[in-house]
Amino acid sequence: RCRRGFRCRMNACMKLMLLPGSTLVLATGLRYRVALPADYAAVGMLRTEIFSPHLTTVGSRYLQSRMYSEALQSKTAVIIAEEIAGGKLMGTADLVSTHFEDGAVGYVTNVCVHSQARRRGIGAQLVAELEELAAVRGLTTLALHVDHTNQGAIALYLARDFVVGGEERLRAAVAEFEGAASVKQHLMTKQLDVLSALQQREPEEADIWLDNRSRQPLQRSSFKEDEAKLIRDLRSRLDQG
Repeated sequence: RCRRGFRCRMNACMKLMLLPGSTLVLATGLRYRVALPADYAAVGMLRTEIFSPHLTTVGSRYLQSRMYSEALQSKTAVIIAEEIAGGKLMGTADLVSTHFEDGAVGYVTNVCVHSQARRRGIGAQLVAELEELAAVRGLTTLALHVDHTNQGAIALYLARDFVVGGEERLRAAVAEFEGAASVKQHLMTKQLDVLSALQQREPEEADIWLDNRSRQPLQRSSFKEDEAKLIRDLRSRLDQG
């Protein structure tokens, strides 16, 4: 066990904070990490295979893959799952930050797993990594849309404590991400526990996060005082335990 009480496997802490270039290794032959620009082409190719199977010509697949790759530059974070042996890309998921009346919300999108790697828990682990990334960035809510017929995905998100629905102002904030109107989708949301996420960090990492947030409060003046109070409370509770 590490000094924070977590079981570690393969010399990698199961609660490692994922920063560009760092990795989380699980006992599945896979590692999870934040994507780097050098990974974008492979991510684009995988998403073309999963999301655009109707494209059959080399040219159309290339153009679609390039579009997916270029879109990654606007994401808050992109998590990838890759094989330890060989580095083959097996899954990806994106986090996008957007704002609504009460601050910032994280939107989960483009969760996809290679066809050869289904039913290994990769999708659930990708979502788990995005949840932690969102929490340590101070996002208190996650949202996503899912096709109402995709029972497998709905079950995955329910198992991770997402709930179907969300208040109207949150719906409005993430409406731009909703798919085509012809496809009925459920909005699913989850409240994040920032304190728990910080408690799983090394003390130095938690302090850095709190310092950064205290210097960069929410721009909306009506929430600056609330966030300052939250930061003071988090620091006090971390110091206590």
